[in-house]
Amino acid sequence: MSASSKNESRPIRIGVIGSARADQPDFVQGLLNGFEEVFDIGCVISGPCSGADAFAREWAQSKKIPYEGLDIDIRAKGPTTATVGDLTRLSFFDSHRKLSATVLKHDPQFEKAFSAIQRSAPDFILAIPAPDGMLGPATACVKRIAEVLGIPVMNGAEALQAINSKMQSALDACASEIPEVSVSAPEAPRAKASKVLA
Repeated sequence: MSASSKNESRPIRIGVIGSARADQPDFVQGLLNGFEEVFDIGCVISGPCSGADAFAREWAQSKKIPYEGLDIDIRAKGPTTATVGDLTRLSFFDSHRKLSATVLKHDPQFEKAFSAIQRSAPDFILAIPAPDGMLGPATACVKRIAEVLGIPVMNGAEALQAINSKMQSALDACASEIPEVSVSAPEAPRAKASKVLA
């Protein structure tokens, strides 16, 4: 991950996408707390839904970190709304085949989300699954859009690994700045020569 650490100048922009059925705010906000420990977070970006979006929004507000809401709902298609069946069919690529960048950029189903994510320019995106551990169809589609744009997407386990790795790097850097102190053992007292009795 190439995002800026706390001692670097540019704050990072972190996107949060995920299930509206996500039911563990402590998990999502705990990950964001971890990122805040190792990165200078300049902005949190997520959608307007409940669940993961709401947890990210509430966290940003509680920390007084700028928040950008995105309308990245791919369900809207013209005057009608896509059904769950439509989304499931559209997200088929997530586990079987990848939709091309051309489709994602120009198909009305994806174009709005593609443009919104491109404009928001997150440094990376945290993808939060539903309670069953699966990414929902809309989240999977947004994840694919981010991949086409070259934006790293992490799940919870990858996020924890990144946080721990960054913390270890910081600890290693601190340790390398501490001068080594040479401590020598005290000399053993010399035994007095005993008189040799004749």
